[in-house]
Amino acid sequence: MARKRMIDPEFWSDEKIANLSPHARLLFIGMWNFADDTGIIKSRPEYLKSAIFGYDDFENKEILAWIREIESQNFIFSYIINGQHFSIILNFLKHQVINKPTPSKLPKPSIQNRKYQNSIFLRDNYVCHICGEYLKDNTVLQNTLENMPSVDHIIPRSKGGNDLPNNLKTACLKCNKSRGNKELPESYYTPTEEVNECSRPKRKEDKINEDKEKRREDNICDASVADKKADRVLSPVEQIMDIFYKINPTLNWGNKTTRKACQEMINKFGLEPTLKMAEQIISIQGQPFAPVATTPYQMKEKLANFKVYFDSKKNKTKIIEIV
Repeated sequence: MARKRMIDPEFWSDEKIANLSPHARLLFIGMWNFADDTGIIKSRPEYLKSAIFGYDDFENKEILAWIREIESQNFIFSYIINGQHFSIILNFLKHQVINKPTPSKLPKPSIQNRKYQNSIFLRDNYVCHICGEYLKDNTVLQNTLENMPSVDHIIPRSKGGNDLPNNLKTACLKCNKSRGNKELPESYYTPTEEVNECSRPKRKEDKINEDKEKRREDNICDASVADKKADRVLSPVEQIMDIFYKINPTLNWGNKTTRKACQEMINKFGLEPTLKMAEQIISIQGQPFAPVATTPYQMKEKLANFKVYFDSKKNKTKIIEIV
């Protein structure tokens, strides 16, 4: 049965969505309508063809090709149980607020499935959600395996947590083992998909945190914070991070990955060009076909895309080249 779903306006400017063919994008939107309240959908090509493209004469092999396109961008994870085909939308509960969710009657993917684990790692960019370490390129220590990525349950299974993507996060093995079945501190939780899945009621502390985030979005700083900044000169890395704080105030600014990315860009391009690039990112956010970056690490990874975009706009606006 089809359901009403919300489509985020950022869907149309997302770079990964832009990599899909028009028919694959339409299929992906249709999958949101026919997925259950946990984001699981029957994904046999014949079923999707009849449900979404009932008035078209597409062949099953075309539907299958579009499914593979969506999979290639890690938007869905497909699996087979007892000969039946299913897919789960990995960020479903991040973009959908289900007030009265209906329990799923469809089988969930197994957390023991290595491909399912890899899809979680890719979704989280191989960054540990506890310590902030980037795990993909790290050397795995043979004796302890501490730097190996693992899947951590936000709500432990022993306390009722499930294996759905919104309850799973990437964590290094060291942090995962250290945490065990302990609950994450209250300060960890933010108004995101984890809160929606738990249906955790808002408390006084939650309201205070939301007010703080709103002040940050409006670029309003507490007087104490402003005084601290005025008392000292920010380092080059902190100057870049200060710009990205306006873009993404919820980022964990203490992690090594962010600071390392800032320093690498400073070493390669110099401080001033890097600062100018970061400042321009604020003005292009949300523009059609413009690259999106909310962290210094993403900016470092997408510098080539920014260069192409800025070069294309050079004749219309004053753009300062980085390279």
